[in-house]
Amino acid sequence: MEKNFKKRIKEFDINYNQENGIVFYMDFEMNIIKGEVLFKGGVDKCYICAKMLFRRALEHNADSVVLAHNHPKNKEHPGKENLEPSNSDMANFQHLAFLGELLGIRVASEYIFDEDEIVPMLLSDDFIKKCHENL
Repeated sequence: MEKNFKKRIKEFDINYNQENGIVFYMDFEMNIIKGEVLFKGGVDKCYICAKMLFRRALEHNADSVVLAHNHPKNKEHPGKENLEPSNSDMANFQHLAFLGELLGIRVASEYIFDEDEIVPMLLSDDFIKKCHENL
C-alpha cells in the first residue's frame, strides 16, 4: 500500500520547504476515492482543521481517511530521523482518530514524507492502546 501512496503523493505539486497536509479519502475496501492537499503550513508545523477534514470526508462519502504530511528537510540532521513523528504529530493523530470515531470515519493511518522517502507513522502498542481507551 505504501508504494501507491508514494506514487500518489509525488503527483501533487507541493513546496517541500513547508509542511503540507494531504488527505486520501478511502472507500470501505480501502480504495482511494480522491486525494488532495488540504492543508499548508510553515517550516515546522501544519495546522489540521478537523472540521474541514471531516466535512470533506463526508462530502466524498469516505469510510476512512489516510493522512500524509511532509517534514521539510533538516539540513543539520538529514536522514530518516527527520521522518520520525513528533509529539505533536502523535497528539494530532490521536485527536483526529477520536473525532473520526464519533463520526464513523476511521483515520486509518498516517504517513510522513520528504522529497525522497515516505514512511508510515509508526505508533507504539501503548500509544494505540491509549487511543482506543480514550474513545
